[in-house]
Amino acid sequence: LVDAETGLYLAGKNPDERLPIASTTKIMVSLLALEEGANLEEEVAITGQAERFVGTLYSNIGLIEGERLSVRELLKAAMIPSGTEAVYTLSAHLGGGSVSVFVEDMNQKADSMGLENTHFENPAGIDARGHYSSARDLASIAWAAMEYPTFDDIVDTEQATITTQNREIELFNTN
Repeated sequence: LVDAETGLYLAGKNPDERLPIASTTKIMVSLLALEEGANLEEEVAITGQAERFVGTLYSNIGLIEGERLSVRELLKAAMIPSGTEAVYTLSAHLGGGSVSVFVEDMNQKADSMGLENTHFENPAGIDARGHYSSARDLASIAWAAMEYPTFDDIVDTEQATITTQNREIELFNTN
């Protein structure tokens, strides 16, 4: 339990236990994008590395290599239905073409926030031995992200439509 006004931890059971965090990882991706002032209207092409998740994971929306979406639409696709290919494309874009560089940035941000029980191996929350966080740390990440109205609006969205150069894609909250 965290105070919504201050982010202060109030109570919890095993708040510092390191656990797999799955798609909640994408909150850190969104936080970094917004904190770094990413141009939300900039168009980004879906990468081949990102498209490889289509059809192999439950969490994807069927984006195809070469399709172009704005950073804002990639954030929506990553956060509303948990689109893995969207978050990989966004991470490569923000990492100067390298997902691994961006994941290093995620870990540096966690360190700068004093999150002692968080480490990222990928931007999507795909299970990996060194990919974990704790309830307390996740609350801190979410509280920081909620400071951005764009993030607040996106996570409050049940349904949205995004548009590539060829088609419209309906997004639905899968939670």
